[in-house]
Amino acid sequence: SGGGAWGDKERLVYLFALIEQSNVKLDFANTPRPNGRTLIACQRMFDRLKGTLKDDLEALKAGDSINEATVKTPKTPKRKKAIDEGDDNGETEATPTKRGRK
Repeated sequence: SGGGAWGDKERLVYLFALIEQSNVKLDFANTPRPNGRTLIACQRMFDRLKGTLKDDLEALKAGDSINEATVKTPKTPKRKKAIDEGDDNGETEATPTKRGRK
């Protein structure tokens, strides 16, 4: 950004760079956690987020601009279709239909 509004990714990259540069020891044990989140889950989230921003942290340190594209979340794997649509030469196998209880 050229002095305009801060983007979310830019904020995160700067925050991680600030923490890293300040040589701060993060106190996961005493920091309040969101309901249902364990200490280890919070540590892993922090480490994974830092990993996703690694290239941008290096760019910031080198004085290059930060790619302001959104932070990518891993795609959920899709279930593979039982029958591929091109392999059966136009014939489709019938699947049983559900019937209501009698």
